[in-house]
Amino acid sequence: MPRRPTPPALELPAPIAAAIAATAAATGRSVAFLVARALAAAPDAPPAAPDPATAPLVLTADEDDPPRAVARARAAAVAQVAAAWAATRDRFAAWAARVAQAERAAAADDLEAALRDAAAPAAAPARLAALAGSEYARVRALVAANPAAPAEALA
Repeated sequence: MPRRPTPPALELPAPIAAAIAATAAATGRSVAFLVARALAAAPDAPPAAPDPATAPLVLTADEDDPPRAVARARAAAVAQVAAAWAATRDRFAAWAARVAQAERAAAADDLEAALRDAAAPAAAPARLAALAGSEYARVRALVAANPAAPAEALA
């Protein structure tokens, strides 16, 4: 069986590598995308102060990335990536905050729908059974009190 190629990695100052990886996780975008966007947004950023502690930053990619995102990130000097991130990190942090806010709003909408459905006497038994496993205690309590709840939802 052929071995999968190891994704490329950059040895960056540890705090920058951690920040980029955390931002990628928070936004649902790849590391390669974030590095390429930082480089494009701050091509002439002043050099960042050198940090002796480094950490590898694996250049993950996904199908939503521009075709040359990984190549652009690999071609950049480590100092250039560090400088570009330092110059753009506030914008990326604001983007991650907007993504988190949107996810909280979606979760609130989901909770509102779950509460409404769990209390509805005409709710479908299959829906009530699904809601019985909710992470929210209030939803589970409403399902338990609903006369239309199937027996397996109450177990």
